[in-house]
Amino acid sequence: MDSEKVIKRDGEYVLHTYNRNPIVLEKGHGLRAAGPEGQQYLDFTSGIGVNSLGYCDLDWAEAVSEQAHKLQHTSNLYYTAPCGKLAKKLCKRTGMSKVFFGNSGAEANEGAIKAARKYSVDHYRKDRTTVITLVNSFHGRTIATLTATGQEVFHNYFGPFNEGFLYAPAGDIEALEELVDRTTCAVMLELIQGEGGVMALELVNSSLERAVERPVPERYMTAGAVKDMAAGAVLVFSIASAVCGVLLFWDPAAFARMWRFFLRWPVLAVVLAATLVLSFRFIFGKKGE
Repeated sequence: MDSEKVIKRDGEYVLHTYNRNPIVLEKGHGLRAAGPEGQQYLDFTSGIGVNSLGYCDLDWAEAVSEQAHKLQHTSNLYYTAPCGKLAKKLCKRTGMSKVFFGNSGAEANEGAIKAARKYSVDHYRKDRTTVITLVNSFHGRTIATLTATGQEVFHNYFGPFNEGFLYAPAGDIEALEELVDRTTCAVMLELIQGEGGVMALELVNSSLERAVERPVPERYMTAGAVKDMAAGAVLVFSIASAVCGVLLFWDPAAFARMWRFFLRWPVLAVVLAATLVLSFRFIFGKKGE
């Protein structure tokens, strides 16, 4: 079916809650996607962050197919081996102790909001329930996550909205400090704002460092870990940006010259690699190791 017919049928039968580009994707592999008429696209959105392995990764496709031929779905009333296996891997990779599986980002954010409020009520007091998010953030389309979303355009038609949410401009440390008080239970933010434009991560990092120490520093035992993770985000995305720049724009001849430079001065390459390893270990390593 050609692109025009696909778009026409979609308009007739699909309830549109999203503005779509007039592009039809039929198949893909890796970074590349193709349309019905043979158009070729480079997809830098990764399915809005979902297709982290690219299109049609063979190992992923085989694993999904194999499991679908055994058991495609069951409720959470029963145990399945893949559930615990994946949870164990995620815990080992992230350093977390438990995993909550959700169907969407909105559901995951709802769970995070409820967990933060329950922890605050259990360990502090009942009025410590305020969640601070960033202006121009996006956290989902349920009522709670829509309220957490710092965009007025989403607050026009679906009220009344939940109480207990405040918004600070990204990178404005003074504004964030002004909002944080003894009723604050969480600061919720995207490390990469999907709808907020390109933000300087170091400003967000500094804001987070100062905010987590303000409510009750004598009892907030995880403040150090939060600050380390924020600093780690700056490092990780800085490296990722550099890698993307190399892959997209760097002249292969320049890359070859750099490779020859490091071959000529291997000590520099070892020092650089050791610095990165130590930085990652310091930021993400478990305390006390």
